[in-house]
Amino acid sequence: GQARAMAKGVRKTFEKAIAEQRPDVIDAHYLYPDAVAAQILAAEHGIPLVASARGSDVNVLAKHEGPRAQIRELLRTARFVCGVSEALCAKLRALEPSAAARIVHAPNGVDLE
Repeated sequence: GQARAMAKGVRKTFEKAIAEQRPDVIDAHYLYPDAVAAQILAAEHGIPLVASARGSDVNVLAKHEGPRAQIRELLRTARFVCGVSEALCAKLRALEPSAAARIVHAPNGVDLE
């Protein structure tokens, strides 16, 4: 219930931001509960979601049945899911093979060239 509670807790602020800015996409970091909560709200407003996996959200939380099921649903519904390493991307593709084409490597940092 963490993601649903998070979505409920930020709903008014989210809806105010949507009304004022009407973004083209929602960018959420850390898959559970943050990105799952963002996906709940984004879906209610018909706004695509891009989510980023950071590490323990995949390596630790996805080992637990409840978060794993919600992360798998997020992988099926998000426009893209970024992993900060190829290893995380491989784990995400194994977790939800149907989403493999939308899982992309996006490392932290800045390309100075």
